Amino acid sequence: MELPTDSRYKTGPEQSAFFAQVLERVGSLPDVTSVAVTSVLPLHSQDQRTRFLIENGPVLPPNERLQSDLRRVSPGYFQTMGIALKRGRLLGRHDSAEVAAPLVGLVDEAFVRRYFAGGNPLGRRLLLGKAPLEIVGVVGDVKHAGADREVRPTLYMSFLQRPAERMNLVLRTATVPAGLVASVKQAVWSIDRDLPIYRIESMEDVVAGATSASRLTLSLLGVFAVVALGLAAIGLYGVMAYAVNQRTNELGLRVALGASSADVVALVLRQGMGMVGRGLATGLVAIFVLGRLVQAVLYDTSPRDPLALGATAALLAVVALVACLIPARRATKVDPMVALRSE
Repeated sequence: MELPTDSRYKTGPEQSAFFAQVLERVGSLPDVTSVAVTSVLPLHSQDQRTRFLIENGPVLPPNERLQSDLRRVSPGYFQTMGIALKRGRLLGRHDSAEVAAPLVGLVDEAFVRRYFAGGNPLGRRLLLGKAPLEIVGVVGDVKHAGADREVRPTLYMSFLQRPAERMNLVLRTATVPAGLVASVKQAVWSIDRDLPIYRIESMEDVVAGATSASRLTLSLLGVFAVVALGLAAIGLYGVMAYAVNQRTNELGLRVALGASSADVVALVLRQGMGMVGRGLATGLVAIFVLGRLVQAVLYDTSPRDPLALGATAALLAVVALVACLIPARRATKVDPMVALRSE
């Protein structure tokens, strides 16, 4: 929702009063369990940033300031969006624009890591302008910029203390959200019938849209991986079947001289799995050498991750074992009389 500030809602108190009414009326609707407003939604293209100094903090050159993302939210935003409180307290209704109310804010864990070296920021003050802002709480990190991007330091302020003319209404429901669209619109229009409401979507749709490119890439890589695994299994089976066929006489003689079926299977498997072992060793060496080439398409994962490499090697080994076992079992059925006659 974006307020028309050219004719109405020109002042901050008018803007915050409108959104406060929206929260009250939408929150009273059946099946709405929690409601809030925020100036910026996670994973959306819009963005807001602020510059600040830390009181009694590092001394910066003139005209240079620290930066973080800025979110103007209502007190119930964190409960509605499921953002956990880590330390301190959340924003409340008493954090208002009244003269006696001090300016307060919350920061996320990324903010604490970058600007307070992981220490305790509660009670510290930020200098955003003339009035200092006191940090009263720390909340969990949110990937505002994208699921595959690093978390950026974020400062949360109450919309009552820092009003905005454009806000996003978010609500958690007890039923399917789509069924409440009409009633939510009517609740907003009961306050201002001329206000446009746009971009109505669920957070599931937002997440799906933000991760669509990554999911497409992952799906294609998965298909290619399955095809490659199948081709490797077929190729290994073909090689082993050909090798067993070439050694028919040898295997028949071994059986004639007293070799058991288990001995023949073990012989064929040793040959096949030895080839597989050399291939896996070569592949692991190649990954350690060329791993940097795929680093760009990975997030929060190393191309040399031992768990991933171990699981992949184990999967390939199992597939190779099955591909070797079939011709090995076939080798046990070689008639020793055929081998003796040919010799």
